[in-house]
Amino acid sequence: MSRSTHESAGLPERLLRTAQPEPLDELDYLLITALQTSPRAEWAQIGKVLGVDASTAARRWNRLTEAGHAWLSCYTVAVGPTVPIIAFIEVDCAAGALHDVAAEIADDPHLITIEHVTGARDLVLTAAFPDLAMLARYVGFRLGRLPGVSATRSQTATAVHTEGSRWRLDRLDPDSQDLLAKDRAPVMPRRGLPAPDALDTRLYLLLSEDFRQPAARLAERLGVSPTTVRAAGWTACTGRTRSSTAARWPATSPAGPSRSPCGASHRPARPRASPPSSSGCGRPGSARR
Repeated sequence: MSRSTHESAGLPERLLRTAQPEPLDELDYLLITALQTSPRAEWAQIGKVLGVDASTAARRWNRLTEAGHAWLSCYTVAVGPTVPIIAFIEVDCAAGALHDVAAEIADDPHLITIEHVTGARDLVLTAAFPDLAMLARYVGFRLGRLPGVSATRSQTATAVHTEGSRWRLDRLDPDSQDLLAKDRAPVMPRRGLPAPDALDTRLYLLLSEDFRQPAARLAERLGVSPTTVRAAGWTACTGRTRSSTAARWPATSPAGPSRSPCGASHRPARPRASPPSSSGCGRPGSARR
């Protein structure tokens, strides 16, 4: 019997519901596409593009996130001259230990995604490391000593052809996408940026929970001024991070061209260390191992 694709340890309770989700309508898909195009756009701007008022757009998004249908997160990308090692780690778990293992490693800083899959392994981890020695230490000393882990297998990507921030539902017409994108801050070159400091790192972790958190809320959580958050956030949004607006699958729609490539339960690990590549499901443009 295949494992349930609705389960994933370490996630909010609202994402663990096994009841059949309500189908999304066309406005839901348009809203998801709009936030993929411009994740921090004002609700008034998004509503104008979608033909609804700002409060309707905001309520729709709140409903989608509360039901676990969609979420908006981010992850950091490579900064400086070093290109990280992208690794795919298959993890076999002892009977009954899968969710405990997933919850235990969810905050490991090297992990980009944790996937609960069917087949010959229980979990597939996408991770980034500065070098192969660090990968070996993580697999041998962290996973190898973790209760409930019975075996691991690792592979590295020789090239990354695409990553999570580039996925698009593509429901908006080009003119609407251009209207949303024109006010978005330009993306700065990643190399040449100074290494993130402690405040930057804390900010990125908070943004990974919800990329649309207002500056005032972030400032309160960080214990700094909103002006400081806006300055650090501008660098984050334009050079050091990539946003990712994702939908829970299956999300049925008669006209929907996009679908989950693996049919697996998928969710980003909480800290993002580097750009996520494809987890090797065989779709075009995935990372080559």
